[in-house]
Amino acid sequence: MLFYVWFDWQAAQLRFNMVSNYDSKLPFSCEIETTDKLEPIIEEFLSFPYHNGFPVEEISEEDEWLEEESNFPLKVFLCKIKR
Repeated sequence: MLFYVWFDWQAAQLRFNMVSNYDSKLPFSCEIETTDKLEPIIEEFLSFPYHNGFPVEEISEEDEWLEEESNFPLKVFLCKIKR
């Protein structure tokens, strides 16, 4: 099995999942950057300034803000779990 964790900044949530190791392609349509360290993912989550929602002022500038965020690959912690 492949265990993976990522920070979903659009939902302000730390997420995890497991998939079969048979197909090692993770189900993301964006560019990803895998890491074997969980700490950077957790730090990104903890330092996120919008856990209580996005301010209205920033939503009005949504297009520019989303373009800046979409230039970065999604960081994903990846760990292979064996029997």
